[in-house]
Amino acid sequence: MPQLRNFTEVQDKLERIRTRIASQEAVRLDARLSHVIIDALRLGTAPIRGAVLLAVGRETVLEGVRRELEHVSAGNSVLRVLNGEYGMGKTLTLRVLQDYAFQRGFATSFVTLTPRECPLYDLRAVYEHIVKSVRVEECRDRPALELILENWAEKVKSDVRDRGRAPWSFWKLSLPFKEALTVYFDATSRNNFVLAEKALSWIHGDVKTLRDARQLGVSGAITSSNALEILGDLTRMIRELGLCGLVILLDEAETIPSICGMARRMEAYQNLNKLANGAGSTPYSYFVYATTPPFFDFLADCGLGKTVIARQRITTLENLSRAEFVDLALVIRDLYLQAYGWKGDERTRDARMRALVFTCLDRLKDRVTPRLIVRILVKSLDLCHENRGLSFGEIMTALAENVS
Repeated sequence: MPQLRNFTEVQDKLERIRTRIASQEAVRLDARLSHVIIDALRLGTAPIRGAVLLAVGRETVLEGVRRELEHVSAGNSVLRVLNGEYGMGKTLTLRVLQDYAFQRGFATSFVTLTPRECPLYDLRAVYEHIVKSVRVEECRDRPALELILENWAEKVKSDVRDRGRAPWSFWKLSLPFKEALTVYFDATSRNNFVLAEKALSWIHGDVKTLRDARQLGVSGAITSSNALEILGDLTRMIRELGLCGLVILLDEAETIPSICGMARRMEAYQNLNKLANGAGSTPYSYFVYATTPPFFDFLADCGLGKTVIARQRITTLENLSRAEFVDLALVIRDLYLQAYGWKGDERTRDARMRALVFTCLDRLKDRVTPRLIVRILVKSLDLCHENRGLSFGEIMTALAENVS
């Protein structure tokens, strides 16, 4: 008689397979997209589209996000911190969450925080990059702000025509934002594209001085002090257009502890505090901030502890298990075969992929990370595809030397 534990494991595996099939159908996987994904993995980067297919071992992360997105769609704002060592797949997980958000009716914005162009201690700069990076499902490959504004204008006209008033959220918009919208829509209706572009620049956050804003006909510029309020204007517009909200993915290129100057480091931390408590200013917003363990060491050294980021708001990416690494290898193998229209051969069978993964894990030991294993897998498949006469043993030898 089979043990209950084995039955549960089979159930879990079947559920993962069903989820994977559903994800594949949702992203409309074809040979072209498979090729894009494999090319990104070959370079050690996260694919911009289709990343959800690679969410092996991150099912609990997605389940937690699903519950929080439901909370956000009710008008709340949530900050989720993604903690992980280098190579553990933080950027890939952010891309997975972006795919996941699109599937659930959210707009998204993927922003890389950098010390010069987009430092976390400058909320105006962060706002600018968020707005310029907004995407929606039907406009994933280019900025979606103008599409959102166009749809918003049609929504306002429709409501005024049918109900005799603008949508309720219009009255909740801040005065400067409404002024900028008025200038933009008036300019586009008169084909004054120069003025329309200036108004769009204000919404983007490119108009930085009060003088320039007033010359445009807007009473103020976007600053670090009002950036979240203006961002909230945008999230209200997005919600009014039938989307569930905005998912903002902040990928940290430089950790807060490495920012020059204690004052700026503390300002960056305080800005995270604002994001964590932004329900009033930024409704329908889900912030995900990806960082590394030194960030939490910094908090401890400063005596801040987890006063702002509650423990339940932190997700730590653990390494994959041996079985999960094998599952990931099989997913990548299937994507590779589809990308190149190749049926594979004896060297790409399940048992061979399993042997390859176990060999790498045994050699790498504590140095193993998902990023490293993924690159080794793609390299092995390249060797198989480009060298049909190369035996599996020869490939293993070549990879073993490379890993060592």
